[in-house]
Amino acid sequence: MTLTVLIISSIITMWALYKRREESAIIFIGIIAAWAAYYFNFAFAGLATTMVICTSFSIARQFARKENAEREAQLKSARLENELLKKNINPHFVLNTLTSIIAWLRKDSGSAIKLIEALADEFRMINQISTLKQIPISQEIDLCKAHLKIMSYRKGADYKLETIDIDEKDTIPPMIFHTLIENGITHGYENKIAGTFKLQRVKNSNSTKYVLTNDGDFNPEESKGSTGFGAKYIKGRLEESYPGKWNFTSSKSDEGWESIVEIRNS
Repeated sequence: MTLTVLIISSIITMWALYKRREESAIIFIGIIAAWAAYYFNFAFAGLATTMVICTSFSIARQFARKENAEREAQLKSARLENELLKKNINPHFVLNTLTSIIAWLRKDSGSAIKLIEALADEFRMINQISTLKQIPISQEIDLCKAHLKIMSYRKGADYKLETIDIDEKDTIPPMIFHTLIENGITHGYENKIAGTFKLQRVKNSNSTKYVLTNDGDFNPEESKGSTGFGAKYIKGRLEESYPGKWNFTSSKSDEGWESIVEIRNS
């Protein structure tokens, strides 16, 4: 019976070492001590107790680490939620939009009403998703279109979003593409009254890529990509949902600007 337990324990421990499981080295030391006691036929009970203590200590440390990781994840999620709300419901955005509403009321009350409706739609959707870790991509697209409608009325422009091969069953972290579209309008359409954003899904056996492009005018100095708050928010959300399994690039292209969000299967 003793030999059977030792053999099974050794196999499990070797597998844990091979997989580089946390604390497996501590348990392995206990196994070696138990084998030594068994082979030399001395103090086996005491060394077996030592092995059990090593195992218990290892398990306790794993539970403590898991609890700390969960606590940190909760804090990070709450911070990202606050950043989302702060980024999109800020005085500068609201003030500019209200100014546009006043201007439209003076010349076209119908357009002013449509702008107010678009603003209400965007705020309503933001309120619905602000506490969620992931949302359907169709909901993200609706949010992007609401924002483009607002900005079209504000700037007297025509902004639109086209989608290619999008699977509505997919889910993504909230406001990833909304942030990219918002940045695109800010930096690429100061001198243009029309713009097209295209969101394409490219899926293979290893990953799913979302490629967002636009035809804005960008300065050469911006060719290295975004490194501001928007990029930090996107990276934070991706790491929260897909730890170590994502990649994000954003840079100037021949047509305007291209951003790629890649989510790997493993």
